[in-house]
Order: sequence, then C-alpha cells, then structure tokens
Amino acid sequence: ISLFADKTPTQSRTEWENCFQLGMDAYRAEKFSNALDYFSLCAAIDSIPAKLYFQTAKCQLALNDQVNTRLNFQKARDLDGLRFRAPSEFNQIIKNLSSQRQLPIVDLEKIFNANSPHNIVGNELVSEHLHPNFDGYFLMAKFLARAIMEHRWVAQKPASNFQSDNYFYDISGVTIFDRAIGDRVIQKLTSQWPYPKQISIIHYSDQKLKAAIEKSVIDYLLGKISWNQGHYQVADYFENLEDYDRALREYLAVIKVVPENFFPYYKAGNLFFIQNRLAEAEEWFKQALALNDQAFLHAKLGMVYLTQDSVSKAEIKFRKAIEIDSKNQQLSLQEKAQAHYYLAICHTKNQKNDLAKQELRQALALNPSHQSAQKLLTLLKTNTKVHIKL
Repeated sequence: ISLFADKTPTQSRTEWENCFQLGMDAYRAEKFSNALDYFSLCAAIDSIPAKLYFQTAKCQLALNDQVNTRLNFQKARDLDGLRFRAPSEFNQIIKNLSSQRQLPIVDLEKIFNANSPHNIVGNELVSEHLHPNFDGYFLMAKFLARAIMEHRWVAQKPASNFQSDNYFYDISGVTIFDRAIGDRVIQKLTSQWPYPKQISIIHYSDQKLKAAIEKSVIDYLLGKISWNQGHYQVADYFENLEDYDRALREYLAVIKVVPENFFPYYKAGNLFFIQNRLAEAEEWFKQALALNDQAFLHAKLGMVYLTQDSVSKAEIKFRKAIEIDSKNQQLSLQEKAQAHYYLAICHTKNQKNDLAKQELRQALALNPSHQSAQKLLTLLKTNTKVHIKL
C-alpha cells in the first residue's frame, strides 16, 4: 500500500501520479533509464509512496544494478502502508542489542539474500511477501542449528550434522501433498485484498500429477478425507506409476506424525513386497504387526516367507492368521480362503499332502470359485507330482 506524506497537497499528488504513470509507460516499453528519470522527479515531489521504490528497484534489476535494487526493495518494504512486515529498524535494534550484550546473532536477512538470485529475496524462499516457504524455513532451521552447535549450546554435535541438505529434506516428512496444501492456502489468501494477484507456490510440469494432487488436497480441505488418507491417495497414485520412492515418502510422512499407526508401515511393506525386496518388506510388516496384531499382517509375513521358500516360518504365520481370524473374524471370505490355500501350499512343499487337501477343502468351502485351490486339490487327489511356483 502506497501512502503520500500528510503535508503533500492534492495538486502535488496529482502531479506525482501523472509523473509516475509516465515512468510506468517507459518501464513497460523497456526504457528503464527513462523510467528512472521520471521516478526521480516523483521523489522530488514526495519520496514516501512505497510503490515508487518498488518500481525503481524493478528498473534497476533490469539494468543489473543489484546493490541499488536490493536497497530500493527494502525501502519499498519499509514504507509499505500496510505494516504487516517488520521494518529494517527492527533488525537494527536487534543487532545493536546483540552487540551491546555480546550475544550471538543469526542474520537471517543476510542469509536469505546470499541464497537468492542476484542476492534479492523472492519467490524462491518466500510464499506471499511475508512468510518463508518450505525452502525458506529449511534455510532458517539450518543456520539456527548451525549457530546452536557453534556456540556449544548442545553438549555434543549430533551425527546428522554431517549429513547433506538432501538427507534433511528426505527425513523432514514434508511431501508434495503437504506443499500442495500450503499452496492452496496461499492461493486463497492472495486472492483477496491487499494482494494484487493470486500467488501459487507450486508449478507442475505434469498436469496429470497436478490433477491427482489437487483432488486429494481439495478433498482434505473440505473434510472429505483425513490428512492420512490424503497421503495414502497420493502414494497410490505414485505406486500405479511404479514410482515407489515417492510413494514411500508419503507413508513415511504419516509415520513421522503418527508413529503408533500400523497402517503406513503395512503399506510401506507392500511397496517393498511388490518390488521383491523381501527383507525390507519383512521388516516393515513386522513393525506393523508390533503395533497391531492383525490376522492379515501375519498372512502378509507368511507370503514373504513363502516367497523366500522359508516354508516352516510361512506355515506358522498362516496358521496364526487363521487362528486370530477364528476369534475376531477380521478377514473376508476370500481372504480366509486364501490363507487356507497358502497353508496348503506349505503342506504340499513339505510333502504333507493329506494336510494340504484338508486346507484346500476348507478354502473351497469358503470360496467355491477359487480356481487355484481346485486345480491343486485335483492334482493332489491323482497323486500327480506338483511343482509350485509363486
């Protein structure tokens, strides 16, 4: 918001606006030096309006005058009539106090400038002229943590201190779904006064990805799905594309916030299982099982062991799944039948054909259309040698 000085009369304000408009015409015509001349005339009439310094800075940026560009953007910020940002005077007060009391200071403005194109902070680190975006907050956390360690405010430097930025991005638990939620909030905020135009902080190169993410975000913001479910939907999207790393990040995000929830561990285990990364699948399924002793999780572990040809361990797990289900009826008829079928496979591999046939009959009683069970039972009845390949 641009304000004139109280003492500037109406006629002078009109002259100022006319001169400023000529400067804007020159700016749009890319006659930046001419525009600066007009803006200098404006300053001679009244040097208070913030937009004068903002447009002056844009001309200087076009002319590659980085030092004056930054100074004039700062003046525009400090003279903004809508005082929702701390002015430069506040920073100077903090610096003075820190010097007087010999206290360490983290100059975040300097750090932001140093990590911005042309040393000018913009959309790379800020969401909507005021709050940092994810990368901005990451930068703040990085240098605040560094200061804490340098001034020995922690007893021992953590081992993670020596990790790369990518390591911390990965363990942050912030995914494209979370950023898209923030983006939607910023869009809503900047669609109204005092913002001149709506701002978006995510730019998608893949329109199908954009549609999938935004649908989940809208459903979440409307209360149709939970935050967890939004992450699961996005994970399913990536899994269908066989982008398993990005799918896993969605599950890890939920685990970071609700580590007591078994479901994301189970879903992560499934990701590794379909990739035939069985050792990792086993660990994730075990973690899920430690949080929730469910029949289907025992069956999942049984599948891992059976695929590894650890038949005895698989048999134990399928038996356990059937035992738990007999008490609380957790499995559907199809799932019950499948558990009996896989237990029959274990018996067949151990050459216990009579026990295998019993399990197959139970499977078929639960699901008469189970073709694999029918086929195996027929082979066992005729004493045909069976070769089972999973």
